[in-house]
Amino acid sequence: MLSDLHKTIARSYGVLDEKQGFAARGLFIIDTENIVQHMEINNFSIGRNTIEVIRLLDAISFSKKHGEACPVNWSVGSDGLKETEQGVVDYFSKQK
Repeated sequence: MLSDLHKTIARSYGVLDEKQGFAARGLFIIDTENIVQHMEINNFSIGRNTIEVIRLLDAISFSKKHGEACPVNWSVGSDGLKETEQGVVDYFSKQK
């Protein structure tokens, strides 16, 4: 989290509503290599979900550590999958 009193960051990321003078509810997760790993922009009336943000951070960490993708509904302790045809076959063959 950070403060953007001069609205420079909000303007740079395209979330500033110039007419209203404030930023939309944006979430940008940037990794240690300065790569945007996730971004979402919510309507002004919709809040973010901190539990989901933590899950996203865990998924990014898992993927970097294991070199595997996090499939739909992934959570800590779940299997990842290798991004190959065989990796997908192996992953789904373990699923119920």
